[in-house]
Amino acid sequence: MIKIIVLIVCLSIFPAFELFQAAEKKVDILFHQKVRVRDAVILNVDVYKPSGMTKPLPALFVFTPYTTDGFYKDAMFYTRHGYVVVIGDIRGRGNSGGEWTPFEFEGKDGFDICAWISEQNWCNGEIGMFGGSYVGMVQWLILKEKPPALKTIVPTATVCPGVDFPMQNNIFYTYNTQWLAFTLGQTLNR
Repeated sequence: MIKIIVLIVCLSIFPAFELFQAAEKKVDILFHQKVRVRDAVILNVDVYKPSGMTKPLPALFVFTPYTTDGFYKDAMFYTRHGYVVVIGDIRGRGNSGGEWTPFEFEGKDGFDICAWISEQNWCNGEIGMFGGSYVGMVQWLILKEKPPALKTIVPTATVCPGVDFPMQNNIFYTYNTQWLAFTLGQTLNR
């Protein structure tokens, strides 16, 4: 009986031990990398790479209107678990150039950034995407453009313009004012 209890305790501690080991792994962060898209607009991405990489790795890509800083914890987690993570500011947001018109350029710009990511020496040519809400819809817009290196998307709680965003039954959501304030303007970190 004591052996079984000891075994259960050891098995329950092992996953936690693994998480602590991952938290100790070092990450190299390349802030404010500039990517020129097809119409010459310069977009901003931050790249998180495991320190001491010895071979190219798959990349996870998030393309956001909420600025790259908001995905720091996610980027650190996935990088410590063996991925390169690229967080990009969409056109006209964060530290990216251009004018922001919601849902207009995200597909083509995302295609161009996927091409840029797949050409980097730290990427093995395979890209996945994740994120929810607006970031979830952006994944569908990029997938529609069929970037060859994009292997999977994991959109959650995706908005559907014209169906559940920015209104329902012809009534604007009260949240819209808060969301517009949240996404208004650019950062000063250029």
